[in-house]
Amino acid sequence: MIHKFDWHSRDFSCLGIPKGGTDPLDRQLDYYERCLNWVRKEPQPILDRALEWLKENRFNPHRLSLC
Repeated sequence: MIHKFDWHSRDFSCLGIPKGGTDPLDRQLDYYERCLNWVRKEPQPILDRALEWLKENRFNPHRLSLC
């Protein structure tokens, strides 16, 4: 039931809401991009387009919960 905990009303504001670029998904996509650029010896249009698609279609949750 912790996911239903109303942390806004209980002064848990120190938890905050992650800002863009700081959540695990953003960090993982950045990691993939750095790896791709590190090993790139020739153009990789399919991998570049896949990474671009993942960034453009990034999942954005409708609500945040404490887990």
